[in-house]
Amino acid sequence: MEEVTNLSQEEAVDISKNFPVQPRRNKLIITVNVDEYDGDVVLSNNSFSETQYVVAVGDFVKDIKVGDPVLLDLEKMMVSEQSPDNQYESVSRIKLKPVDVNGRMYALINDGVVDAIDNRN
Repeated sequence: MEEVTNLSQEEAVDISKNFPVQPRRNKLIITVNVDEYDGDVVLSNNSFSETQYVVAVGDFVKDIKVGDPVLLDLEKMMVSEQSPDNQYESVSRIKLKPVDVNGRMYALINDGVVDAIDNRN
């Protein structure tokens, strides 16, 4: 299995220059970075980071540009499903439309799940 690494803002901007997928209308393509603790990438449930970088934008998207760090409303992206271990229990997970480009995973989302552009440095 390929080692998972997060993309930085600079890497997201570089990738966007030759990105082969153009989203339509009010869609965005974002990185799929996970939370990091003490410099280590953590792959576990609920590790999807609420801050992602925009790689491509659709024609109807206003105010969000390629390379922008965006804060996502993860609650809007959650779906409830039956637990595989217990049919009487439901579990929540983040639902993403995956986009695989050159072996790296990105996500196609609506601009409505973007809460803010994160200009903190």
